[in-house]
Amino acid sequence: MKRVLVTGAAGFVGRAAVEEFLSQGWSVRGLVREVSHLSLPSSDAVEFIPVGDIAVVSNWGDYCKGCDVIVHLAARAHKIEGRVQNLGSFDRVNCDASVALAQAAVDAGVERFIFVSSAGVMGDFSKEPFTEADAPAPVSEYAKSKLKAEMALTALCEKSGIELTILRPTLIYGPGNPGNLDRLIRLLSKGIPLPFAGIASRRSLLNVTNFGRIIFQAAVQPAAAGQVYLVSDGEDISTHQLLKSLAISLGKRAFLFPFPEWIVRSVACALGKQQEVEKILGRHQVDSSLLRRELGINSISTIKHLEKSQASR
Repeated sequence: MKRVLVTGAAGFVGRAAVEEFLSQGWSVRGLVREVSHLSLPSSDAVEFIPVGDIAVVSNWGDYCKGCDVIVHLAARAHKIEGRVQNLGSFDRVNCDASVALAQAAVDAGVERFIFVSSAGVMGDFSKEPFTEADAPAPVSEYAKSKLKAEMALTALCEKSGIELTILRPTLIYGPGNPGNLDRLIRLLSKGIPLPFAGIASRRSLLNVTNFGRIIFQAAVQPAAAGQVYLVSDGEDISTHQLLKSLAISLGKRAFLFPFPEWIVRSVACALGKQQEVEKILGRHQVDSSLLRRELGINSISTIKHLEKSQASR
């Protein structure tokens, strides 16, 4: 039985990845921040180990022993509202800890290292769908730290010979969506009218269960070695359709009305919510055809899966 080490195994994506590897007959060693109050898969083939803050882990080698593949999901993703931000912590968690884990993987004889980055390294907005050939242009501190990690891991793995696969997922959705999608869902569930009826910008999204399957294929397919992939469902949708589909998944009706975008942006800026609103108004598309072509992965209907996404919420 092959074994995978999954960091961030209790997270939104981590749980989907763990379940996929278990369904494929692998044993899983899952690293989590803590084990209390967590709903985790139960199986004789899985163990969960609390490690606390990954930025201060010193015994990565103990966790890597006996593993064939590492799936590195754990990261610091967002600033904490109301606190003074130490921007260096993004680098310590997302870059330095990733490199330390990869070095331990090399020393332990791990075959492949899967690094889950972000499509945000390409930039916040796209005029045309991003491809892997486009130059990265990260804006947020999170995305910048992810790109630093990609570069450092690439240099390390090229020198050591371990196989590296980098995945850059778009906005991920599914039961228990975190972040901005969760905020939208809460507004829709309360029936609050939203001024987004005329927003035609299109976005690429990624179903969390689908991403779990893609992570597994990236771990086992020979073609994935040494590759960087943008990851999405393969069907892009408008902001209007996103909200409509989320409302359907809640058994609600989306109350949307048209409003000039410049006014929406001005109000958001005055309220300190410019970044959150821009992520709804702006266009962010990726071309994930390279992934589907090389790994034999089919596109799925984002609208169909969105409309079911909150069924088990």
